[in-house]
Amino acid sequence: MNNALLQRTRIAALLGTVLALQVPAVLAADISATVPAGGGFVVKDSTGANTRLRVQDDGTVALPALGAATPQGSVACFDSATGQMGPCAAGVAVGATGSTGPTGPTGATGAAGATGIQGAQGIQGPAGPTGITGAIGPSGPQGSVGIQGETGPTGPTGPTGAQGTTGATGVTGAGYSNGTAAGQIYLTGNSPFAPQSPQTVTGDVSVSNTAVITLKNGTVTPAKISATGTASATTYLRGDGTWSGHFMAPGGALANGATIPASASGAFYTAADGSTLNLPSASAAGQYFVILTTNPSGQGLTLNRSGTDTIFDNTGFSGGAGTSISGLLKYTCVSDGSGHWYIY
Repeated sequence: MNNALLQRTRIAALLGTVLALQVPAVLAADISATVPAGGGFVVKDSTGANTRLRVQDDGTVALPALGAATPQGSVACFDSATGQMGPCAAGVAVGATGSTGPTGPTGATGAAGATGIQGAQGIQGPAGPTGITGAIGPSGPQGSVGIQGETGPTGPTGPTGAQGTTGATGVTGAGYSNGTAAGQIYLTGNSPFAPQSPQTVTGDVSVSNTAVITLKNGTVTPAKISATGTASATTYLRGDGTWSGHFMAPGGALANGATIPASASGAFYTAADGSTLNLPSASAAGQYFVILTTNPSGQGLTLNRSGTDTIFDNTGFSGGAGTSISGLLKYTCVSDGSGHWYIY
């Protein structure tokens, strides 16, 4: 029997009881009431405001006040063929075990009674229906304190408390020793490498008390310069870090008709006014020299090319070319190494 059928059986039992109370026992004939379609038979209380019994046209029976009635300990059943009501047969009113309901609140621990003698274990009977939960009884006296449980997890850190008052000033430590002049520095000594007394910087540099380092005059000597070549009274330091000879070395006097030496570079020559000179081959890039007139009388010097070289003068660098140049008292000659002399 399912829960719905059991509920209807209880309602039918209560309905039968109400009808038995309402009909006098001396009447033998039935009282019949025919309800209209879709309507019902209603019994109300003495005030006429509360419905006590309702029988619908479709056979539904309702007892609205049943939920507030005093609980009883017996279950009523009915015969499905005749509708006759009566006590339930053994095992009929026992329904399937329902799902476990939520755990109720834990009651207060009562006082522990004395332990009785354990009797023999009886045969376990069938589980009875779950009764209506009774009202919670009054709390019993507090039991004795149990053993201490495990320490729970540490809670969150609370807010930082207010700052306490400042303590008294401690004793002044040893600290660094004072120096004897401005611009001194501290240096560590041998193990344990503790700072020593301040020292004044000596040598090629000086240090001010504002940490400005100054290179003293005359401290950068040729020996301290990283360069190739030899530093001497007849050499100079080029931009590429090389000690080199004079920019222009004297090459000597050239006679009329002479050919300028092919190895001439960085030299200057002299020749008498009116002389004609022959240029070397323009095969060395960067080769340069200067030719000066020693007794200028207005004739100037004449320079002829070597082989098929081309001469560009100071007015013909943009395209003018020739085999010779004449009339000037001074010539500066530069070779591009590709058969061209540039003269100005």
